[in-house]
Amino acid sequence: MTTTQLLLRKLSAWPIPDWMQLRMLGQNRALKSSYFWFVFVPIAARLISQLNQPLSISVFGQVHLIHLSLPFSWYQFFFAAVFFSAANLVFALRCPSINQEYASPQESYDAGNGAVYVQNQLIALPGYVFFEKFQSNLFYAFRAAEAASPDSAHAANAWLDDHGSEATPNPFEVSDLISSYICIVRREVMNDLFALIHKAHAISRPVARLFASTCYLIGFILLGFILAANVRFVIRSFFEN
Repeated sequence: MTTTQLLLRKLSAWPIPDWMQLRMLGQNRALKSSYFWFVFVPIAARLISQLNQPLSISVFGQVHLIHLSLPFSWYQFFFAAVFFSAANLVFALRCPSINQEYASPQESYDAGNGAVYVQNQLIALPGYVFFEKFQSNLFYAFRAAEAASPDSAHAANAWLDDHGSEATPNPFEVSDLISSYICIVRREVMNDLFALIHKAHAISRPVARLFASTCYLIGFILLGFILAANVRFVIRSFFEN
């Protein structure tokens, strides 16, 4: 394993939100609208800044002057939209497709995916997510799926017969076993196998997850400032009146 892979493995173990947690934000309709505000706010700010004279509006014979100025909260809102847009873009480009498209094995099953899909997702896993516990769980999930299938030729049991019941295959052996023999496993008994691969993808690409999480956090902090300022303004106006 290279130095970069070792660093990525260590970073994957950090308490960074995984892709499934980021999925709740990345697929949120309100946050997806940040692209619109990212474009709209600068245009509106430009128009307002060019209106040097107050607007004169006549209501029931009385003239009201509206002084337009660019509130500081607009700057905060704009930068919040920038950070949300950046986070959404990273989510769209870097989140593994299995995590973007499916929240559970049942959703994948309902979409018609079977052994080939699980095999391809296993092959797509980066090597640095193959922690020892994951290797062991993946191997025995495959063994259980084989046992629940009608075919009597179980590759996992054969491997254990050759290496001993306490042995654990290395990442390459796990991948080879599952990729070579997954065709004999029935789709309806692959839930545990799918869930493990799904979870492994969810902790992959830690640098992208860290960047997206940071951008979401900054965006929410800026929105919090705007909300607090508005609440404070309403309370102050109430007591002044």
